[in-house]
Amino acid sequence: MMYNNNKDRNIIVEEMLHRVETRLKTIMIGSLARFEDRFGYLWNQDGDPNTEQEIFFQDLWESTRTEILNHGHNQIRQSQEEVSELLDRAERHTIKFYFNK
Repeated sequence: MMYNNNKDRNIIVEEMLHRVETRLKTIMIGSLARFEDRFGYLWNQDGDPNTEQEIFFQDLWESTRTEILNHGHNQIRQSQEEVSELLDRAERHTIKFYFNK
C-alpha cells in the first residue's frame, strides 16, 4: 500500500478499524437479540419475573449476556491491535522501485 503520507494512512486505518468494530458489534448484539427473542419467555422478558424459575433464568441470562459482551469487546480490542500491528509491519517492508530513463 502506498500512501501520500502517514496522516493519509492513519485516516484509512482508523476508518477500517472503525468499520470492522461496527460489524463485529452488530454480529454480537444481533446474536444476543435473536437469543432473547427465542428464549426470553423463560424469564418473562416483557415484564418482571413472576416465579422462582423466571428469576433463575433472568439471572442466568443476565450473567451470560454480560460474559458474552465482555468477551466480544475484548476480542474486538485485540483484533484492532493485531490489525494495526500487521499494517505497521507491512508498511515497514514496502519496497520502492526507482527507474532511470
